[in-house]
Amino acid sequence: MELSIIIVNYKYRDLVKVCLQNLKAALSEEGSDPLPAQAGFGGGQTQGNLQYEIIVVDNGSNDGIEEMLLKNFPEVKLISLDENRGYGGGNNAGMKAACGKYVLILNPDITVLGGAIERMYSFMEAHPEIGILGPQLLNPDGTIQPSCMRFYKFFTPIYRRLSFLHYFPFVKKELDRFEMDDFDHRENHEIEDWIFGPCLMVRKSALDRAGFFDERFLLFFEDTDLCRRFKLAGWKIYYLADAKVIHMDERLSQKSKGLKALRHKTTWIHISSWIKYFWKWRGAAD
Repeated sequence: MELSIIIVNYKYRDLVKVCLQNLKAALSEEGSDPLPAQAGFGGGQTQGNLQYEIIVVDNGSNDGIEEMLLKNFPEVKLISLDENRGYGGGNNAGMKAACGKYVLILNPDITVLGGAIERMYSFMEAHPEIGILGPQLLNPDGTIQPSCMRFYKFFTPIYRRLSFLHYFPFVKKELDRFEMDDFDHRENHEIEDWIFGPCLMVRKSALDRAGFFDERFLLFFEDTDLCRRFKLAGWKIYYLADAKVIHMDERLSQKSKGLKALRHKTTWIHISSWIKYFWKWRGAAD
């Protein structure tokens, strides 16, 4: 099997449903032949020349995801976890069960556009040195959402969150460095550091060598850490602007900024992951 598509759910049942509907439409556009009526959608299916499976991992949501899948997408494989193991833990469960040569990590807030998956798959097939490939992310209004970053310095997360600091030249300089202000997201590029993870195609053999997501990060910094380990293991990371998806950006950390964000549990998870990340990579040169 060529591809395993993994979607992690945590109380986003309705969003998962829309994601799967859009995914079904996009996969129907990939090849010239429609899905055979008797085949269903998701479990070991073939679209054009691409054989794929879809795995939904539920992080202990108890939100009716099983009933929704059985009713609407009976061929999609469901892995139900007893607790919330976070973004990394949920994806790890899916990746360990995956049969594909490649794994497509897909957040529920992603809308896959026609041709994107086939382009990503073909590019990975043509470039065996690439371990992780990310598409171009678009905002719902069609503008480009930056997704390629340089590695964090210790105070970068604070600078990003506290907007009143942005007036200081040294803060702006660091944010421009981190957000790769000199990077053209309209072109295909090899990535120097890391790529944001709501939609990533990962080579399964590279995962076996570099390791899966570090589950010490419940949320945030998992993609940064994974890219760092892949690069250390000798794999390349690539950005494919020719493949496009829409990202609604449902990250809770984005809904509140500044000191108000301290009232939210997600902010403290972010802070915890930040500390764990820098402790893990202390002494490493960026």
